[in-house]
Amino acid sequence: HRKLERALAETYDTEDAVVFVSGHATNVTVIGHLFGPKDLVLHDTLVHNSILQGIQLSGAHRLPFPHQDWAALDAILADQRAQFERVLIVIEGLYSMDGDHPDLPRFIDIKRRHKAFLMVDDAHGLGVMGATGLGIREHYGLAGSDVDIWMGTLSKALAGCGGYIAGETALIEHLKFLAPGFLYSVGMPPAMAA
Repeated sequence: HRKLERALAETYDTEDAVVFVSGHATNVTVIGHLFGPKDLVLHDTLVHNSILQGIQLSGAHRLPFPHQDWAALDAILADQRAQFERVLIVIEGLYSMDGDHPDLPRFIDIKRRHKAFLMVDDAHGLGVMGATGLGIREHYGLAGSDVDIWMGTLSKALAGCGGYIAGETALIEHLKFLAPGFLYSVGMPPAMAA
C-alpha cells in the first residue's frame, strides 16, 4: 500500500499521497472535511458530481464559473475573495464528457494572485495526457507544488479501484489522521494496491 502511495506522489512530483477506497468518496471526503461555512469553493460548471457532493457536505459557499473560463473566475475572485477565510478552486485535468482540458498555468496564476487553494481532479488525465501518460502536470511540465491538491482515481486508466490525493506531507498526514472517509473506511486490499 505504501509503495502505491509513493508511486502516486512521484507521478505528481509531490511530497506524499494517500489512497482511498473510492474515487467518488475521495472528492466527497476531502472537500467535505477540509472546508467549511466560512469558506468559498469555486468550480468549473462541468465538474464531477463527487466534487459538488463534497462542497455540499462542507457547508462552504459555492460559486460555479463558466466552463474553462479563467477570466470569469478571476473576476469572481476579485469581487468575492475578501469575504471568505479560505477559497478553493476546483477544476478537472481532463473533462471526460467534453474531452477538453484547462489552461492549467492560467488557473495556477489566478490561485496565487488571490491566495486561494487549487484542486485538480486528474481522474481522466492520468494515463491519457502527457508524454508518458502522467496526466496534466506532465502535459504542461509543471512542478507538483504548483497545485495544492492533486486528486485522481485508480478506476480509469489504471483499471483498478480507489481514489487518491497527492500533495504536501502536512495535507496528507492531516487526511490520514482526521478525514472521516479515510479514517472510518476500509483499507484497500493488498492485491488491489499491488
